[in-house]
Amino acid sequence: MARYLWFLFPIAFLVADEPLPPPATHTVFSGDRGFCAVSDVDKQVTTVHRVKDDQSPGEVLWQIPGWHRALYLSKDGRHLVIGYSGYNLIPLDYRKDMIMLTFYAEGAGVREIPLNRLIFNFGKLKRTVSHYEWGSLVGFDSQGRFRVETVEGRTMLFDPATGKRVDR
Repeated sequence: MARYLWFLFPIAFLVADEPLPPPATHTVFSGDRGFCAVSDVDKQVTTVHRVKDDQSPGEVLWQIPGWHRALYLSKDGRHLVIGYSGYNLIPLDYRKDMIMLTFYAEGAGVREIPLNRLIFNFGKLKRTVSHYEWGSLVGFDSQGRFRVETVEGRTMLFDPATGKRVDR
């Protein structure tokens, strides 16, 4: 019997990709919850607010066009990073120049980071059932840098004001 079970072994390692939830208006908060970004799917705009005492959006500080699934707001509310909408999974027919990160400072676009600036050895991408896993968008660290980790075991830190990589 055991000799016939060998064919099940590879199946155990296949992981079904979970579909993303449908687009919906959502809110993300800065690390200290002093600011929030509301990405409105109906209005197709993302607005950064100062947060009221009751934790609801208050004064509008700035906004950018579009609804965005993956948002990361800095503690001071001045910087927003838009991550790739598929989070850690990219399509099988990915393009190396596809934009993975977009940095904004008070509503102005600062820099876009393509996949080929995050992944150097594309042979390290991890195949899932229907995508490749490239890494993860960790978010802002305690020093205000934006952190990315790749499947290559690389940790990258970015200055949100410039979108440029910084040393540890």
